[in-house]
Amino acid sequence: MIKMIKAELLYQEYLETEGINEETGECHAATVAICDGKPTAAWFGGTKEKNPNVRIWFARRDGEWTTPVAITPDDGEADWNPTLFAEDGVLTLIYKSGIDEGHWYSMKSISEDGGKTWSTPVELVPGDVGGRGPVKNQMIRLSDGALLAPGSTEDLVDRWESWTDRSEDNGETWKLSAPVAFELPDGTICNRKEELPKDGEGLIQPAVWEDQSHDGRVYMLARTNLNYVYRSESTDFGRTWSVARPTAMPNNNSGLGAAMTDCGVLGLICNPVSENWGDRTPLCLFLSENNGETYPVRIELETQPGVEFSYPSIVAEGNLLHMVYTCGRKKIGYALVRVEK
Repeated sequence: MIKMIKAELLYQEYLETEGINEETGECHAATVAICDGKPTAAWFGGTKEKNPNVRIWFARRDGEWTTPVAITPDDGEADWNPTLFAEDGVLTLIYKSGIDEGHWYSMKSISEDGGKTWSTPVELVPGDVGGRGPVKNQMIRLSDGALLAPGSTEDLVDRWESWTDRSEDNGETWKLSAPVAFELPDGTICNRKEELPKDGEGLIQPAVWEDQSHDGRVYMLARTNLNYVYRSESTDFGRTWSVARPTAMPNNNSGLGAAMTDCGVLGLICNPVSENWGDRTPLCLFLSENNGETYPVRIELETQPGVEFSYPSIVAEGNLLHMVYTCGRKKIGYALVRVEK
């Protein structure tokens, strides 16, 4: 028998990021992780996205949020899209660095003290150009012990494809899946971004989670320019993927996040706007008990018109869902929801 999902918004607050110094005019693309029971967040910030003074900033919550600090080198290259992964008291930061999405590469840094100090960043995959590993949403630990990172690639003529990177040695080396094929509105299947026309875009910035009832069955939700969130499935721990097809969830070609709670409820946070490059408001949390097929519960987190609430990140801590997101590129929002079933 299906039980009704119950959810409660416990609290909502905002991290002030503007004015820390003269170079923190914008902030965007936050990520969240729980390290030793405490929420931690990172994002990129600088005078403007793509500018060479954009770095990764970090804060942690211990009763209240600490003052944000820059944790990546001031090396004259823009930093982008951080992801945090926490396990056994260790925080792993993976982020992009480079002049643009077509030339960026992935960097990794480690903290063993809750984010107070960080190791010197190293390339995630030496010699990579285009960005291996997670591109926006954090990697997950699978039931077979492997790490699975949801990623995507953008070329210089705005064609996109999504894939996963899998590591069986705790992130020392990575093996890339084939691109995830997806169904176009006319019913044809696109297998690689090279099959798309210039400015064809496609699938990008996926989120992944593993089915609690079936080891090795992993699901993916992806942002698209096709007006809807797309969904794919793997039955072999993320090595191969089914053709991604549109769900009923609208998508405005902006980022989304997804995480699975201990009670089997999936949280999806996104802008439910069915228009390519449409408004990045409202921002809502949707809850599903069938791995993202349907969403009977909707919680509106932000509804103000004309303001960007976007690029959310979400992580589960038991049956708590921690979320961070962009607020007008001037603040980072944080929300906490408790789920029961």
